[in-house]
Amino acid sequence: MKLNLLIIDDDVNFLNTAKKILQYGFEVTTSKNGKNGIEAFQQYDFQIVLLDMKLPDISGLDVLRRIKEINPFTPVIIITEYPDFENAVQAMKLGADDYIQKDFNFDLLKSKIEKLLETRDLKVALKYLKTEAELIRNEFIYASEVMRKLKIEIERIANLDVDVLLTGETGVGKDLLAYEIHKLSPRRDKNFVMVNLAGIEPNLVDSELFGTVKGAFTDAVNRMGKFEYANGGTIYLPEISEIPQSTQIKLLEFLQYKKITRIGSNKDIRVDVRLIFATNSDLEKLLSAGKLRDDFFYRISVNKIHIPPLRERRDDIIPLAEYFIRKYSSQYGIRREFKLNDELVKAMLSYSWPGNVRELENMIRSSIRDDVDELRLEHFPYLYERISRSSSIKPYKLAEAEFRENYFKNLYHQANGDINRASKLSGISSKYLRRILKSLGIVVK
Repeated sequence: MKLNLLIIDDDVNFLNTAKKILQYGFEVTTSKNGKNGIEAFQQYDFQIVLLDMKLPDISGLDVLRRIKEINPFTPVIIITEYPDFENAVQAMKLGADDYIQKDFNFDLLKSKIEKLLETRDLKVALKYLKTEAELIRNEFIYASEVMRKLKIEIERIANLDVDVLLTGETGVGKDLLAYEIHKLSPRRDKNFVMVNLAGIEPNLVDSELFGTVKGAFTDAVNRMGKFEYANGGTIYLPEISEIPQSTQIKLLEFLQYKKITRIGSNKDIRVDVRLIFATNSDLEKLLSAGKLRDDFFYRISVNKIHIPPLRERRDDIIPLAEYFIRKYSSQYGIRREFKLNDELVKAMLSYSWPGNVRELENMIRSSIRDDVDELRLEHFPYLYERISRSSSIKPYKLAEAEFRENYFKNLYHQANGDINRASKLSGISSKYLRRILKSLGIVVK
């Protein structure tokens, strides 16, 4: 597939000559003035622009400035008949990527374009990765004892700089914990690269991870893979069942020798990255089904962290809900503090959350509103529907939540507000009692 190239120049003879020569390698569009060149650039997707500095209607510098405003990543090569150092310096300051005379030869130009496109891919990737890692991800919110212990384990693993396997149900927070490991590690200032292999054709997985060299296959160009993008940082592979066995072998080789080879090349490239793997599948089933090589599995599962489902850490539900309410209130421009009424809290605590934290987040994102100060169960139709499916008999978890609340309120009352006496009566540590009572809205003296 040919790349789209735009030439903006008022020299008709040069345009005709350049188009004849370049059409064998590119889809060439020409423009005789700056205004038409900008309009063409806005309308079509060009991978490269050749721009003359002296145009009849607008200066080449103004055209360059406008092109970089529209798409700062498209490489622009300045072409001129006579070298002008001052113009060249100004053009480079405005984002021009190269500067050549009009007597260029085709091979030189093609070589320059290939290098510029490779640099462009890297710039785009770095911008995307920064956005992905810093702007989209949730905070690590927890209140339960099990997640407190998990946090300690994550901090330990992060500083060891070893490869990690995360396991847990869908929506439990594996992506967040993978980034948390990266953020707490010495690699925090480098790239965190998530590669969703489920969205990549199996025959393209290796080129996506390891890159390609020109001629490796039809339309292949010199291109960096995700390993090179992540050099010094972390690569996260969120579903190991999607890794082809041929790629598992290459990953094993990398884990052993810390080298990769671009597809179509015989040259090793030394790369320093940490690998974090994850799965929501039963590992034994993956092994018995032949989706995982034994040697690959045993190599990556040395440092394994299991993330429990939300139903097994109910103390996290309300803090997470409050976090998501603040998050989406801010995104939607809602400036108010919301109170969760008792019925809503009980419903959230009683529901089993089969979709885990992701289900909780999606429910709040779709139900947040700006016309009330107190959020009630009827404001969350998704949750209300599931809680209301039972008729006269309350769901067990709802009844359990009500019993729990009544028990601790009565306990605190019988102990006359003395937390140590309540601890002795119940056999529960005073520290844990304080946390429970606080979650029920009881201020402990």
